[in-house]
Amino acid sequence: MTTAAVQSSRWLFALALVTLAAGCAVYLAERDPARVWLMPAGWSLASMRGLLPAVLSGSSPSLVHVFVFSVLTALCLRRSRVAIAASCLGWFAIDALFEIGQHRAIAPALIGALPAWFARVPLLDHVAPFLRNGTFDTNDLAAVAIGAVAAWLSLDRTRAHLRSQS
Repeated sequence: MTTAAVQSSRWLFALALVTLAAGCAVYLAERDPARVWLMPAGWSLASMRGLLPAVLSGSSPSLVHVFVFSVLTALCLRRSRVAIAASCLGWFAIDALFEIGQHRAIAPALIGALPAWFARVPLLDHVAPFLRNGTFDTNDLAAVAIGAVAAWLSLDRTRAHLRSQS
């Protein structure tokens, strides 16, 4: 890997970590721990609730999640266009499906279809409560799409920049 490729990867990795930290801060400050997957109640910064502008506290975590995990996944894979697209599309699909799964017309059927052993497996044991307690929001769905596109553009641009330097 060339020096430019290493620097580019480090820059994207750092950007993803800073973005992830900002998204986590929004969750800690603005979300009810009872409604957030994997957020311990003691970590809540409930005293800050309502201080962030709605544009930050609303759907931004949905955008952040798909952006960060698309970038981190792509950095672990080859930097080919196919790997970048697969990472961004994969995380878009995961986040979009979880968002749609929170819809009140869909959630009960999904919860009923979950295998019983999910309740005994860490991480999977949070799926049913997430679907039951979550709220479907078309803005979150749009944010997921924007996050995937932003990740693809960031990854593809740095890939193209690296190719032009070689």
